[in-house]
Amino acid sequence: MSKYNNILSEFVKQTSLKKIRIKSDPNQYCSNTNQSPIGYEGYILEEMPEGDIVVYVPELEDNILSLGSDEYESCDSTDSKFVFALFKDYAIQYLVDKNYLDELDDTEIIKMDNISDVHELEVFLKNKNFDDKKLIDIYKSFIHNG
Repeated sequence: MSKYNNILSEFVKQTSLKKIRIKSDPNQYCSNTNQSPIGYEGYILEEMPEGDIVVYVPELEDNILSLGSDEYESCDSTDSKFVFALFKDYAIQYLVDKNYLDELDDTEIIKMDNISDVHELEVFLKNKNFDDKKLIDIYKSFIHNG
C-alpha cells in the first residue's frame, strides 16, 4: 500500500463513517489478478435508496467499490451492542451467584453496568482483583448458558 493510501486509511478509521464487512471474497473485485489478498472490511462513502453502497476498502489498489445490498453487512451493528448488554447483565448475575460481589459495592455495579465495551469491562474487573481465570469462567459460562 502506498504512503498516500496508508495516510488516507488511518484518517478514515478516525471518522464516523459506517464500517462494513464484505460478504464475498473481495479478490473478485480486483482488476489486477497479481494483487495480494485484501481485507474484507471497508467504509461507506455513499448509500443509495435501494440499499446499494459505494465503499472505500483501504487494502485495495482500486479502493472504491460499488456493492449491492446483499454483498455486505454492517460491522457497527446494534446486534453486537445488544449481545454485550446481555453479557454485562449475565456477568453481574454470575458474580452474584458465585458470591464475588462481596468485592464490589452497589456504586461499582452501576459503574460496571455503564461500561461500553468488553475491554473496558475486563480492565474494570481486573482492577477489582478479578484474575484471568475468573474472567474466563464468566466468558465460558456465558457462551454455554447465555
